[in-house]
Amino acid sequence: MFAYISEQHQPRAFMQPTRERLQALKLNPVCHRVQLTELVREELAELAPLAMEKGEELVLEDNEDCWVETEPIALAIALQHLVTNALNFSPPGSEVKVVIGTHCLSVQDQGRALKKPK
Repeated sequence: MFAYISEQHQPRAFMQPTRERLQALKLNPVCHRVQLTELVREELAELAPLAMEKGEELVLEDNEDCWVETEPIALAIALQHLVTNALNFSPPGSEVKVVIGTHCLSVQDQGRALKKPK
């Protein structure tokens, strides 16, 4: 599911069509060592106007020494989709938290959980 973002608050990943960016990665993926906290901070800064518009707070619990071997554009797109989804489905006044752990990156929100399929 793709979330709606108003034109004035579109993050970088949504300005250039995601499909085109991903196609370019398929042709020439470039993985390298990335400081994860820095990448997450940059993406959250781009999503801050959307959070403000929705009356929600973005929170980062980080690990300054977390480095990952990744394709940074693909990771940025995935993170933006997860956080945008959390912002769109959390109630106003709530918090969306991104946690960088030793071996994981998580996005936590107070939105309604999806129903388990029967």
